[in-house]
Amino acid sequence: MVFGSLLLPLSFVGLVMGREGLWVTTVLLGISFSLIPAVLWPSVIKLVEEKRLGTAYGLLFMLQNAGMTGSNVLAGWLNDLNRAGAENAAGYGPMIVFFAMLSLGAFFFALALWRRETGPESHGLELPGALTP
Repeated sequence: MVFGSLLLPLSFVGLVMGREGLWVTTVLLGISFSLIPAVLWPSVIKLVEEKRLGTAYGLLFMLQNAGMTGSNVLAGWLNDLNRAGAENAAGYGPMIVFFAMLSLGAFFFALALWRRETGPESHGLELPGALTP
């Protein structure tokens, strides 16, 4: 998860730099968006008792969708505020910075989770066969 969350801010830096073309940032985003859910969603099985799994997944979906909704509204507001468009491509800069900062925060949270899971208060998520309760 740490590696996947590291790719997110790097992809936004790539968008700002813009020297390699959009295919590099698209590949970074694709890898990141594949790795993070592949680790996050199965870990719920280890952390939540079986009779509450449906509620846990429901809350996870709800919070994820609320976050996506809120961030899209904020991104649109930033674009409107900065008059982003075809004639003003620089107006997209604040939106890219917003998503870069958000993804950088996600990277630090992933690092904190990894640190905890390799320490004495671990839930065993780093162990082989960790998804069997």
